[in-house]
Amino acid sequence: MRRLLLGLVPVLLLAATCAAQVADPHRDAVLRYLTASRTLAIMRHVGLLLAIREAAVDRWGFASMDLGADELTAMESHVDAAELEARVVELHRRYLSRDQAADAAQFYESDAGKRALVANVGEILPPADPLRREGAGPVTDSDQQAFRAFMSTPTGQRLQAIDAALAKDLLDAQAQIADVAIERYVARKSLPNRRAPGGGRR
Repeated sequence: MRRLLLGLVPVLLLAATCAAQVADPHRDAVLRYLTASRTLAIMRHVGLLLAIREAAVDRWGFASMDLGADELTAMESHVDAAELEARVVELHRRYLSRDQAADAAQFYESDAGKRALVANVGEILPPADPLRREGAGPVTDSDQQAFRAFMSTPTGQRLQAIDAALAKDLLDAQAQIADVAIERYVARKSLPNRRAPGGGRR
């Protein structure tokens, strides 16, 4: 038994080293913010479907009037969810430090942050989201004060400063992921590839 335990020590040490190498506090903070702010959820629920429809009509030759919800959903099923998450996380990492992402997550995890989210994006949250199902209560004066106070912090100011550039990068990433999903759908259905030469998001 002693020899077995001694033999396991290098293995356990190697596993601990690998785990330490995999741990990424910056990524974790960004993912926490994306979850709290529902950014990922909204992209998956609304943004990606819109990007797929735009790509299908503008770049892949699908007729807008003939493109139904079932076909869009079939195209969406070819999206690599892990790739989408990785792309969104990486883009936010470029713009937000670990501390900024953690600060933003903390605000949106608060009651005031949740009520602000529901007031602004409640109607486009996924149906299964607890904030949509159960709500968070009406926005109060103290909530508005808390929001203004947060937006006046260095993190809040940073979020405002990067908004336009980050939004563009996210739209571009969505367009690329949509193209890949449609390409897989077209290949799976053995449809003619009608993608416009040099097609890309306009």
